[in-house]
Amino acid sequence: MPENEDVAKVLARLKEEIRTKKVQSAEISLPEAQVKLRQVYATARVNPHLPIGWPKLPPGIIPKIVAIAQKVVRRLLRWYINPIVEQQNAYNAAVTALLEDQTMEVGRLKAAFKEVEQLEAALKQEIEQVKATLEQAEQGAQTAQVRLQRLERAYRASATGATVPNMARPDFLASDGPWLDYFRLELQLRAPQLLRKRQADYLKYFEGRQNVLDIGCGRGEFVEMLLQKGISARGIDLDRDAVAYAKERGLPVDLAEAMAYLQGLPDESLGGVFASQVIEHLKPRQLQRLLELCHDKLVAEAPIVLETLNPACLVALANWFVIDPTHVWPVHSETLKFMLENAGFWKISIEFISPVPPEQRLRTIPHYAQLTDVDAETVSLLNHNIELLNHTIFGYQDYVAIAWRPPRHVEGTS
Repeated sequence: MPENEDVAKVLARLKEEIRTKKVQSAEISLPEAQVKLRQVYATARVNPHLPIGWPKLPPGIIPKIVAIAQKVVRRLLRWYINPIVEQQNAYNAAVTALLEDQTMEVGRLKAAFKEVEQLEAALKQEIEQVKATLEQAEQGAQTAQVRLQRLERAYRASATGATVPNMARPDFLASDGPWLDYFRLELQLRAPQLLRKRQADYLKYFEGRQNVLDIGCGRGEFVEMLLQKGISARGIDLDRDAVAYAKERGLPVDLAEAMAYLQGLPDESLGGVFASQVIEHLKPRQLQRLLELCHDKLVAEAPIVLETLNPACLVALANWFVIDPTHVWPVHSETLKFMLENAGFWKISIEFISPVPPEQRLRTIPHYAQLTDVDAETVSLLNHNIELLNHTIFGYQDYVAIAWRPPRHVEGTS
């Protein structure tokens, strides 16, 4: 693939730069090493002719006689001491030269390591960019494949004279609604690979369960993941084309409206319910009724997991809510929690997910040591306000509500 060739070229080029990079000694700054070498220079040479001072104290003739004797003895021993001192000085000079070379070499290695670290950082950045490009290309290929399969289904149906599914409008759009290729819109906003990666976190709630229902399953990614984990599951959706795509892949997905489908099920027949980005398509009264039906159809101590947009995050409202013209009502997390309680669920928890990336959030002002007390207090206040804005505008874009049908003995006492 061209992308793999690009990765190989990038790696080869950066490795070549690391191998052939020359660190010029003139560019190396070694202030600490130079200070240490000055100490070596100051003591490198031994002087055999250190002066012997004339004693001032204590008074008397004896100290003066001792000083004269020391000078005479030193002169007499020069023939023996001087060669030893010269050997020591030669040794000290050799050690000093070696230290100079080693110090410069250490400096070169430090500079080289720094260069390597910079190149390594650049390599990692380029690799991440290449990975992002490959991921986008893979998502584009999956999207193209899904769209091609849809066209093939339409062609086969047309060739055989069968009824062609309405690919332009899902059933839940009003008759006077806009023309919309909803299957393609979902494919663009919720690509299969990204959806699987995101919904994989919800599998843990259904471990050991059977007969799980995915409401609004779309193309059936979560149903497929449940089946791969050995959990029996099925899905329903209103988009004919998404259901046809799922059925073509052998998934147990039906074209059905959630209320009617749930009403047709026996009570306490489901081992779990999952709905991702569905409840914002419903009006409040419809949502409350849906939750009540889910409660009645779940067995005792079975979970319901609901993912939706977080209206407390203005970025989510301004982007992901309005981008889909079929969205009806953004459900606040506290509202959904109350509605779940009202429907009979308990042990309700809310988890906020999909945070806005840090690079898209407002940045705080750094504190500097030179700031006065007044300036520091102002900066702290500004940073506090920035954090409040980040929480409101650039917070978590989605949340998931997890609730459970209570045990029978609990429901019996309520």
